[in-house]
Amino acid sequence: IYKTELKNRRQKDGISGATTFGINRSDWQVFHIAKKINAEYCSAGEQKMLILAVFFSFIAHYIKFDERNLIILLDDVITHLDANHRKLLFKYIQDFVITNTKVSVWLSGTDIETFETMKETAKFYEIPNYTLSSKI
Repeated sequence: IYKTELKNRRQKDGISGATTFGINRSDWQVFHIAKKINAEYCSAGEQKMLILAVFFSFIAHYIKFDERNLIILLDDVITHLDANHRKLLFKYIQDFVITNTKVSVWLSGTDIETFETMKETAKFYEIPNYTLSSKI
């Protein structure tokens, strides 16, 4: 059905220069259970935590069916998180990696202080002038 619908819209989409059918046209509605509100009314940090929860749920499901090792890169995901949510995220990642030994999680950020609660359990790298070096 999906392939047929894409084929039926191909000419129209080619003329308009836009895709009118597909995953890019899907909208999610996410609900913050604890606050009893839709995610669209949450703060940027709360929205980021909700999407990370969905992401990690997908990964936890995915790795059950795939034997390969997995590297997850979370690029600057902690920017909008307050200290409490950062701590919760770091704890979740630590537990997730311990439980799923074939998963490695890399986090990037520009402010080392935001990673303070991970200093005992994580390995840090600094990349000055595009050169990777270990930071202790």
